[in-house]
Amino acid sequence: SQWHGDSLTLEQGGSFLAGGLGFVYGDGVYRITPSKVVTGLKTGIENVRWLDLAIDSDGTTILAAGNKYDVATGVYRIDPATGDSTPLNNTYGWQMPTGIAVDGNDVYVADAGVCADGQCTGGQIVHVDGQTGVATPLSSGGFIAGELDLVVLPEPGVLSMWTAGVVA
Repeated sequence: SQWHGDSLTLEQGGSFLAGGLGFVYGDGVYRITPSKVVTGLKTGIENVRWLDLAIDSDGTTILAAGNKYDVATGVYRIDPATGDSTPLNNTYGWQMPTGIAVDGNDVYVADAGVCADGQCTGGQIVHVDGQTGVATPLSSGGFIAGELDLVVLPEPGVLSMWTAGVVA
């Protein structure tokens, strides 16, 4: 009742990480253990609004898409022990990144574009190199607009296609 979250991801140890505003701890990232203990990774007002969270491929760093008001909108790395955030890419020209997904060293970000009066335009899917932070647009237009989320699915292999054929 004292916390409002915007995003959620699962750590390897079984705890959830959520971004949001807590009246006790301030804004940022919260860890929610399986026993329902909630702690802020970094307490106080940081002026952040993380719209989505993901865990990097080695399971040791949190990736966040959203706003850090005193720096810029973009993609950030967050230290899971201290809650400190550093930009991975905040120079691309992001409008409102609302979704983030990781596949190895590849980071994919859904940017909602500009939303006003119930309409969104300029949405896109962007690839961000997990090492260098270089952002490359992958797709835009069509139904890519508004608050989106992403998930990375493995390419179907022979076994999964065979299983799908049996189930169908």
